[in-house]
Amino acid sequence: MDFDTFKEDLAKAVKDRLELIFDRKYSVETHTVEKMNQSYEALVVKPKDGVIGVNIGIDAAFKEYSDGRSFDMIVRQIASAAEHALDNHPAFDLEALTDYSQMKGKLAMEVVSAERNAELLETVPHKNMEDMAIVYRIVLDSSLEGRSSILVTNKMLDNYGITAEQLHADAMSIAPEVRPAVIQELSEVMAEMMGAEQAEMLGLGPKADEPIFVATVEDKTQGAGILAYQDFMDQAAEKLGGECLAIRWDCVDFENRIIHVNHTLSDRPDEFGDCSKRMLPTKTAAGTRDIPMVQEVYDAFLMEYEFQSVLGFCDEEIDGFTGFVFCTGEHKALHPGAVNRAILVQ
Repeated sequence: MDFDTFKEDLAKAVKDRLELIFDRKYSVETHTVEKMNQSYEALVVKPKDGVIGVNIGIDAAFKEYSDGRSFDMIVRQIASAAEHALDNHPAFDLEALTDYSQMKGKLAMEVVSAERNAELLETVPHKNMEDMAIVYRIVLDSSLEGRSSILVTNKMLDNYGITAEQLHADAMSIAPEVRPAVIQELSEVMAEMMGAEQAEMLGLGPKADEPIFVATVEDKTQGAGILAYQDFMDQAAEKLGGECLAIRWDCVDFENRIIHVNHTLSDRPDEFGDCSKRMLPTKTAAGTRDIPMVQEVYDAFLMEYEFQSVLGFCDEEIDGFTGFVFCTGEHKALHPGAVNRAILVQ
């Protein structure tokens, strides 16, 4: 049978099986689900006396059928999955969903392709960010098993009685607290996915000079939203560039061709809101380390030292430290956030 016939027959068969086994009435309809970055055909399964339904994708089921799996087995599988999802969904306070004062504390941001989602973006509040768009979600439940969230629509915004500007301001303040950014070394991520022992066997353990980092959120779901966080670039600069920018000439051992890493340069606000540059110890014992210089690095440092011998060394003092290798034409230490923004623009 073709796809259209398959989905119609599937909806009827799943409804009949659910009502026969669980002895209650169900609504089972086919529907095109429009989501960020994708759309798919689904069965929407909901008890007749309920307000919560679940979407079960049809495309994968049709592929299984086309590959030779029996229609009856697919019906059994989908009916079982639907009932399990309905029985185990998080408890939602539906009345609270209409109260923005309760919901705004659950705001999260998602960054999506503006071009691929152009039609859907017409129905939701969003803010353009170059070729991407920031949209907003209310996170109802989040765990290792998954996350339940609702995409904020223009209609919801009208019901809440707030503007898109207010929503964005609230999300910018709240989202980093609800879903804080997590920046990890790639080796750490691989160890989490594969298990520490397996990763170690494959040589994927922690590395002192890890060249690749992964930025996401704690539940690893739609982590690209952190790109919209106001201080994410500063966090990334501290993680990726802070140690580099903290190198002073007295850390560079030309004779033994070693760079001593023992501090990081930060510009994140302190407890008084002061955003001035600060020298901090490395976050972990492993962060304090000696890095051997390969020939190319040795030559580059030597050339920079000769340039500064003529043009002048960095004269800015930060927490008692001076002589920073990486400095501006005015002999000031480079600003971590500015470095990271420059890299992003490139």
